[in-house]
Amino acid sequence: GKTPEPDSWGCSDRQLFEWGTSHFEKLSSCGKPFALYLTTVDTHLPAGFLYKDSETYPWKNEKEKRFLSAVRTTDREIGKFIAGLRKSKAWENTVVVMMTDHLLHSSSVDSILAGNKKRRHVGIVLNAGRSGAVNTPGATSDWAPTILALSGVKHNHTFPVGENLLEKTNPERLSKSQKQKDLIFCFLAKHEIPSGKTPITVTDAPRWALKYNGRTF
Repeated sequence: GKTPEPDSWGCSDRQLFEWGTSHFEKLSSCGKPFALYLTTVDTHLPAGFLYKDSETYPWKNEKEKRFLSAVRTTDREIGKFIAGLRKSKAWENTVVVMMTDHLLHSSSVDSILAGNKKRRHVGIVLNAGRSGAVNTPGATSDWAPTILALSGVKHNHTFPVGENLLEKTNPERLSKSQKQKDLIFCFLAKHEIPSGKTPITVTDAPRWALKYNGRTF
């Protein structure tokens, strides 16, 4: 309902988190479990978005400086948002999850990232009753079952291509074999394809699942 921020995609991250804070209070006052999803866009490639109140990152190269300043500003807004949540009466029963949807590519900071072999998706969970890093190798498909476990959500949902990283996992799910690629494709596209002599079939009752070699995922 607010006026779009000039030179933005319609909503700056500051506006997003201001709305998120008020909406969080509204939802938490209902006394029922809820999930609130917020997606930031100010650090989107190729150069990010800057505004009058953006912070400046000390950097010589102007193109790189612009993007790094956008990252710094979004970091500030995330910090303000979380600080506000901590003051809420609902904080005790709130879990905050922060994650990336993809690695940064084709941006104005490519030269800075070039050659960095440690780049990875970021997944951070706050206030879930657990601290420290999870060192089990994983993929984005593992986030859903892991986040549900951290949040204390009981469910009977089957995750065909993901596992809870807090428990013992099957490293086969991270293999780049054609079988694994077929399984992932079938699940995401809800589409059946033959895999060698053993077909992969998709079922939608009682829930979406895959059947392969006599096993249901």
